[in-house]
Amino acid sequence: MKPQEKEDILLVQDKRYSHLFSTLPEDRRTYNVSWAAVENYPSNLAFVPYKLVDEAMLKMAASTDGFTIEHAMQSQLTDEIYSIAVKQNGGVLELVPEARRTAELCLST
Repeated sequence: MKPQEKEDILLVQDKRYSHLFSTLPEDRRTYNVSWAAVENYPSNLAFVPYKLVDEAMLKMAASTDGFTIEHAMQSQLTDEIYSIAVKQNGGVLELVPEARRTAELCLST
C-alpha cells in the first residue's frame, strides 16, 4: 500500500471528513480507500468507481444502511443483497423491483 493510499484511508475513516471521499480524484479512490469510505459512511457508495464495487462491498453497505442500494447498478444487486437491505430497513422494500419481491422478502421486514 502506498503512503498516499494510507493517508486517504485515514481521511475517510475520520467521521469529521468521511464525506470528503467524493472530492478525491478517481485515481485515488482505490478499492481499499473505497471500502474504508463506505464502511464509515455507507452513502459514499455513490462515489465508488463502478469497477470497484463488488458483492462484498454492497453487502457491507446494505447491512449498515439499506437505502445505499439505490447507489448501485441494478445488475449488481442480488436477491441476497436485497434481503440484507430490507432486513436493515423495511422501507427499502420500495426499491426492490416487483419481480423480485418474494413473500419471504416481504415478511423479513
